[in-house]
Amino acid sequence: MSVKTTHVAVKMAVEAQKSISEAFDMMEEFFGVRPDSKFFNVYWKGMEKLISAVSIAVGDEQDWLSWYIYDNEHGEKGMKAGYDGKLKKIGNIRALVRLIEEGKRR
Repeated sequence: MSVKTTHVAVKMAVEAQKSISEAFDMMEEFFGVRPDSKFFNVYWKGMEKLISAVSIAVGDEQDWLSWYIYDNEHGEKGMKAGYDGKLKKIGNIRALVRLIEEGKRR
């Protein structure tokens, strides 16, 4: 898979997860249904499978995509990651794709 295709696939997965999470936050605000309720379990399981599928398709063997979305909160935390002690801030999708590509070369 080319770097450009990897970028597009990763960006689509991140944007999909972020959009639906924002919708769930609004549902909690307006209807009192919490995103961690049983009502949304089907979504969360499906989203985890989608993220795993994209990771497999782009060769993200270290699960950086999942880390970026959940632990790094779509890059908003500005967490650092890397290899061999060379950590870089992963604050956007471009940096995430570079990290994934670096992992593929190992």
